[in-house]
Amino acid sequence: MTVTMLLTAILVVSVIGIYQIESAEAQSTNTGSVSELIDNGISLGNIGKSEEAISWFDKALEIHPKDEVALYDKGVALSALGRHEEAITWFDKALEVDPLTVLIRLD
Repeated sequence: MTVTMLLTAILVVSVIGIYQIESAEAQSTNTGSVSELIDNGISLGNIGKSEEAISWFDKALEIHPKDEVALYDKGVALSALGRHEEAITWFDKALEVDPLTVLIRLD
């Protein structure tokens, strides 16, 4: 009986932990600011998770389609994946919005 209670307690704690993680992720995608979404993408890109980074940049671009940082950094992530033609498209979009920001990001 004690083992059953212990296993039940572990299961409950696990389910609560999963729920809290999913809830936090939902909040960050639904109510997070564009800069927070972009920061998440940049952080993932910095550790080599370019595919995941792209999804965060896409979330930012859903909210603000002309955010030059999200446009540019999506290009960076695509380039890191070897998808250079696609990357150029996103760099061009960023340049159309704000060439100065793109030049600053290149430094």
